[in-house]
Amino acid sequence: MNYILFRISTLRLFDIWTGINKNAYMGKDEITKLVGNIAKIALQLVSTVALLFLIVGGIQYITSAGNPDNTARAKQTLLYAILGLILAIASYAIIVFVTTNLK
Repeated sequence: MNYILFRISTLRLFDIWTGINKNAYMGKDEITKLVGNIAKIALQLVSTVALLFLIVGGIQYITSAGNPDNTARAKQTLLYAILGLILAIASYAIIVFVTTNLK
């Protein structure tokens, strides 16, 4: 199982360098492509974590059984998961905007 996860992670990290000529000087185009690929991977990771926390917050809210403390904790988890996702999407949009305008 560990080999499979390692293999998947190395393939994913290899995707960062896809399309970049490693024998040549890294120009502006290669750097922007690299930054864009890293940003895509980071957004995918953050989206996955946010989805997991949305599920956890929903389960906490459902199982709170009307207890005000547990309900407040569940709402806080949901709020922070949504805010984190919004922040990640906004960061990705800024990175895409900057990298496209550098070309």
